This record gives sequence, structure tokens and C-alpha cells, in this order.
Amino acid sequence: MSQLPTGTRGRWVALGLLVIVLVLAWQITLAPLWARYQTLAPRIAEQQAQVQRYQRLAARAPQLKARLDMLRNDPRFTTYLVSGASGALAAASLQQRLQELAQAQRGNVLSTRVGKPEADGDFELVTLNARLQIDLPGLQALLFNLETQPPYLLVRNLHVYRQLGRRNTAASDQLDVQLDIDGLRLAGEQNGE
Repeated sequence: MSQLPTGTRGRWVALGLLVIVLVLAWQITLAPLWARYQTLAPRIAEQQAQVQRYQRLAARAPQLKARLDMLRNDPRFTTYLVSGASGALAAASLQQRLQELAQAQRGNVLSTRVGKPEADGDFELVTLNARLQIDLPGLQALLFNLETQPPYLLVRNLHVYRQLGRRNTAASDQLDVQLDIDGLRLAGEQNGE
């Protein structure tokens, strides 16, 4: 059996072995943990900032709810919403408005289809898909009236087609128009007209 060094030389060997054990312990356990912490630190900071933002918003919730209740009961606000106690009645209101505006511009509503209402918080988005025939000046006036008069509506998916095959007739000026009209109504409540 070999003898271990003693004296000063033995101390240096023991110190060297201790350093090797510490370096191995660092490499095996602490270095991977430290590297993982360094990669997660930005995400942790981002999530802490997000929690602070949510806490600030949560603190403002009663204030915002009171403001929403005030706006909900304000008659000036409700004029911008589509009236109707349900999505179907609101869609019927949109159909009636479109019919009146089209007739005022010498247009003809050929068909309408009510889309599925979509919930959006305290509101419900009511969609009406319509097909009509109207001349260009009438279409311009119709779109202007739809988008600028209360209740405010949004026109989407506007497709305009010129009727082919008709020449020198009154019908030759007519355009085939397809569009979606969106309006908001308060969900679960009847708003006044």
C-alpha cells in the first residue's frame, strides 16, 4: 500500500483535491442551475411587470365599472347602439333601416341574412348580410348614411358588380351590391329608441 504525502506536500495535495471536488460540484450542480436562472430571469421580470400592470388595472376596476354604468345609462351613448331587446330584433331594426335607406336612393334590397350575434363583453355584435341593386350615386349616399348617422354601423365585405348584358336601359345603371353591416347593442338589456 502506498503512503499519502505528509507535511507541506500533503497539504498541497489535499488542497488540490478539495479544489477539484469544488470545481466538479460547481460544474455538476450549481453551474446548470445558474445558467437556467440566467435564461429565466428576463421572463420572470416580464411576468412581474405584467402582474403589476394587472394589479393597477384591478385597482381601477371599480372606477371603470362606475364609468361604464354611467355611459350605459346615458341616452347620448345609447343612440349610437342598435336598438332591440334581442339580437333578432336588433337585426330586424338593421334590415328596416337598410330598406328605408335603399328605397330613398331608388334601390332595391333583394335579400338579407342575419349573422350569428357575437358577444363582446357587455355588448353584442349584430351582423346583417345584404344583397341589393342600386345605382352608383345611390350607393354612395347609402354608404354615407349607414356609416355616419346613429346608430353607428360598420360596413364590411363590400362587393360591387356591374350587371352585364343590359345596354341603354334604366336597369343598365344598376349595380349588384353585397355587403355586411355590423352594429353594436347592449347584450341582455333593452335599449331605448
